[in-house]
Amino acid sequence: MSTSLRLMKWLLKTMKIKESYDRPIAEIEARKKKRNSKLQFSLKPLSGQRVEMTSISDREVMIICNGSNQSEKALLYLYGGGFSSEISSLEKKASTEFGKRSGRDVWIPRYPNVMDDGITIRELYQMVLKTYQRMLDFYKAENIAVIGFSAGATLGLGMFEYNNTLLTPLPAPELLIVSSPACIPHTEEEYRKVKELADKDIMIPASFVHSIKESICHGEDLPAWMYEVTTGDLSNMPFTHIYYGSDEVLLASCDTLTTAFEKAGSKYKLHIGNGMFHCYPSIRFIPECRAAFDEIVGYLRY
Repeated sequence: MSTSLRLMKWLLKTMKIKESYDRPIAEIEARKKKRNSKLQFSLKPLSGQRVEMTSISDREVMIICNGSNQSEKALLYLYGGGFSSEISSLEKKASTEFGKRSGRDVWIPRYPNVMDDGITIRELYQMVLKTYQRMLDFYKAENIAVIGFSAGATLGLGMFEYNNTLLTPLPAPELLIVSSPACIPHTEEEYRKVKELADKDIMIPASFVHSIKESICHGEDLPAWMYEVTTGDLSNMPFTHIYYGSDEVLLASCDTLTTAFEKAGSKYKLHIGNGMFHCYPSIRFIPECRAAFDEIVGYLRY
């Protein structure tokens, strides 16, 4: 284990991120609202990049372009944050790097916030799918990739399950990359695995996995697949790379998710980082994380 990885794990424990999520949903949302008020939906592009803004479903969408012309290929970037946070500085850096190093334009939708009145995860699926639909006006489906981290990974899976419910589904993109999808456990076996992994996880408590349904459904009777994405229609999916850390509670749903892919006949590749934590491929300054980051860049360049 590298020194920087040891330091990162120590820092995450010191910051008590896990403890901040081990509390009632109302308290978690209050903390998020305070944090969101300090963040802006904007980013500083890297050298040679420029940022454009557009609107889809009355929501902002950032587009990071390389140079003065539109790229042939594009990336739909879905950030994490429990379906209720603004894009973090870490993911801003990751999105610009993915675009720069892969030569793709990057579209980042500011999807609705489930803390707002009347907003459930259904509206999030609708908005990100509409963003993808708009992208098809400018890029061929086979030239579009989708990447999501944590809640964004759930949206990446769920948007195509939602697509499968439409009378005329949109064509699938070439590639989907999901890191630590926030799947709500569907079986008792998954809940047992959550408990087993709880002590290893330095970021997410077992209690949050149990309570997240409340925050994304608000008591509305939604189809089960909208919150338990492992139970949805995973047919006609793009080739999907699935990343988990070995030491995160969300790994509990890994077997159920991959089995669902196999039953649907959809192709995937599973990557499990030994000794790694939640969304580790989004970090570049740690050697073990950078290896996964660079691997993803390779897939995006293909």
